[in-house]
Amino acid sequence: MERNGYEFLKDCGRRIFVQSDIGALIALRDTDKPLDDTAKDLVNQQKERLEESNKTEIAIPDTYMKFTPRPQSIKRDFNVFSQ
Repeated sequence: MERNGYEFLKDCGRRIFVQSDIGALIALRDTDKPLDDTAKDLVNQQKERLEESNKTEIAIPDTYMKFTPRPQSIKRDFNVFSQ
């Protein structure tokens, strides 16, 4: 698939498989079409998916600057999760 342009996330040369990669590998395994044709289709699907995700903007509220927790509240909240 990489030979046809499919891009996997990598960390220190190791591939990191996300859900869409697993779906692509399953599609490649289960096809009756020539593997190169299927790989090219999967590359095109990945490009479309990436282009669409670039168009989507995620709004993150800037609550970090408005909220500075006191050490006591951090300790209390942590204790709730560790029980």
